[in-house]
Amino acid sequence: QKRVLLAKYSPKDWETSLFDLRDKSVFSYKTQEVVEVEIQRAGASLRLTKKDNIWAVEGMAKGDANDIEDMINSLRAARISAFIEENPKNLAVFGLSPHALKVTVQTADKGAAQSLLIGAKNESGKFYAKTGQSENVFAVDSNIAAFLSKKEEDLLHKTLLDFQEENIAELTIRDNGENILLRRDAGDQKKWKIEQP
Repeated sequence: QKRVLLAKYSPKDWETSLFDLRDKSVFSYKTQEVVEVEIQRAGASLRLTKKDNIWAVEGMAKGDANDIEDMINSLRAARISAFIEENPKNLAVFGLSPHALKVTVQTADKGAAQSLLIGAKNESGKFYAKTGQSENVFAVDSNIAAFLSKKEEDLLHKTLLDFQEENIAELTIRDNGENILLRRDAGDQKKWKIEQP
């Protein structure tokens, strides 16, 4: 058109780089769809499984759903901070062959599992990494290695007794050789009676 318009944008607003336009997500899954996480490190393997919405630490006991799902959320939120090499000839240079740490995530649809290999730390304090689905090597922030280094005990369910308060009908407390017996009123859930002593 012949008319001249005034725009509030300048060419600088459209200046961008290849890094800006690339997908920088490491994983692509929905937290609620994850049913298994396996972390391999230092020759040992930690496997977390979910069945009927209950998490378990394999070989140990019930897992803490909040702690486990916080870790899964942190993984999902992880971002690539720099692209290092697109077609690496030697993964050992980056500490990825053999790798220091590997995490594999499986979703309920039983599609291809997603995995991340973490290698050596570079001079800027970030870790070299690559996914199992692609060839390129990239860098991730050091916090990703930190939350993947949690011990099995950190992910266990820590509640001593697992029950719903409204389901309790009777409670016995033994203290200094004396039994204290409390029983809930069947007609009024808010009333309790001391049956003994």
